[in-house]
Amino acid sequence: MKNKQKVFTAMGVILSFVIAIGGWALTSRLIDMKSDALLSASGVTWIGAPDSTSSGASNPTVTQDDTNPSEEVPMEIEHDMAVILRNWESPGREKPHEPFAQQIRMEEAIAIGEAELASHGTQGFIPIDLLSIDKTKTTAYLSQNLPPNQDGQFLAPIYSYWTVTLKGETMDVTLIINAVTGEMWNIDMQINPYQNTDIPFELGAGDAMKMLSEFLDDISISSNVTMGVDSNPTSSPPSISAFQELDGSVFAIASIKGRRSHESDDENILLAPIGINIYLSSDAP
Repeated sequence: MKNKQKVFTAMGVILSFVIAIGGWALTSRLIDMKSDALLSASGVTWIGAPDSTSSGASNPTVTQDDTNPSEEVPMEIEHDMAVILRNWESPGREKPHEPFAQQIRMEEAIAIGEAELASHGTQGFIPIDLLSIDKTKTTAYLSQNLPPNQDGQFLAPIYSYWTVTLKGETMDVTLIINAVTGEMWNIDMQINPYQNTDIPFELGAGDAMKMLSEFLDDISISSNVTMGVDSNPTSSPPSISAFQELDGSVFAIASIKGRRSHESDDENILLAPIGINIYLSSDAP
């Protein structure tokens, strides 16, 4: 009788142990599944560094592995701006990630953006009084455009970009900065100075040309092609564009959209609220 009780007791202990281990494993698996579902729903994906044998301009797609993103990864010395721009402009999935060793950090990207705005302010393109940093909310994140059917792949570091957003009471600015070169390739400004100030604000075709020239100077690009201007005062909203063809099938464009001035004979003059977009593109304007 006592032997049977010992057997039953031993079996009960073993069964309890099995149930405990099984319950722990099941709970852990359910937590992992829930975590994966939340990450997929939010679009957040953690990615590893590229394979050190696959990087290069001729073959920008490399295989993802489990190495630390902060570790040294290869980067091509020369880069094809047109190819990178085509990737940025093509349909794809934005994939956030942490900086690699060759890429600039968040603080550097934000500093570049604020310096660019200050430069435009001192040139008179936007009222300097609108650049009150203490009233600005700043956000920044690093990502790359992952083409369709490229899951499990990773592009070379040169294809990544910082998106820096500065939001104020009178301005919303979005800046796209190459994560390796630190060059700003896209500036998008939405300005409404009359919302909280009486600063007069008018822009014309000459301003669009000056904006584009300064933008190209900042990234050390020049062209022998004469800059063109396209004015469409009857469009909705009225628009002015300055554009220039660069080497390597790249185009630089400065676009201004706003309201026509009823007090001026010059139909090219636009008033705030106004939108300004200065950018590089692989497509002709």
